[in-house]
Amino acid sequence: MSDNPEVMSTADRLVYMAHQIARNMGGAGEEQTARAVADHLIRFWDPRMKDHIVAIARAQQVELSPTVARAIAYLAERQSPDDSGQSAAD
Repeated sequence: MSDNPEVMSTADRLVYMAHQIARNMGGAGEEQTARAVADHLIRFWDPRMKDHIVAIARAQQVELSPTVARAIAYLAERQSPDDSGQSAAD
């Protein structure tokens, strides 16, 4: 995976963005960070982006940090076909 956004594939860019979010929300412990990242993805990512990152994680196409892998697992658990972008806690 390249860190240059101009040459990243869509999958690489989504993984890069998920890791950026995790870095920005880090410091609260892995579990809490993973839940915060999942909540961010649910609230702010387009449904196609969410579906794509879940598919990437399931296919293990790229290496994910443990925190991001856990966040995507939470995202997959909380997703529904009629996902309105709201957190389950809302």
